[in-house]
Amino acid sequence: MGMKFVIEREETRNGKKGAHGTLHWDSKTYEALSGFYGRGPLPVGNYDVKTRNVVTGNHMEEPFCVGSGDSKLCYFIPLEPRFNAGGRDGFGIHPDGNVEGSEGCIALPEADARRFWTDWMAKDLADRPTDLAVEKQARARMLAEGAEPDEKAQGAADTDA
Repeated sequence: MGMKFVIEREETRNGKKGAHGTLHWDSKTYEALSGFYGRGPLPVGNYDVKTRNVVTGNHMEEPFCVGSGDSKLCYFIPLEPRFNAGGRDGFGIHPDGNVEGSEGCIALPEADARRFWTDWMAKDLADRPTDLAVEKQARARMLAEGAEPDEKAQGAADTDA
């Protein structure tokens, strides 16, 4: 059982690459982004979700938290690449706290971060996802390669999730 992060759009801000996409789990989807700081977005590939190493609590730093006071929510779900990530590590899924973006993690805006965490906690540990696939949507792949998709290809890309 697993999750999938589909990169739908890539862009560069202040010289840093980032990606906008959707995190899919079961039949649910969550808006997400990755990158814009550090070495860019989460690399495409397959990851282990370290369900037994999740960190949560109000003691965590701001980038891993949303809200404040009694509504503050902080968590970090570690991801381990099943491939050589070029010396990059420390990947995870977390709320998109303080400033928009991450250093390569999957960051969820507040509403989606809360919904995701509620869904995560509703599952028994054994039923939580243990793998994650990161892939580019067909249209995002074509644009990244410098080709503008034609109308027929774009229609196919819009359904490629």
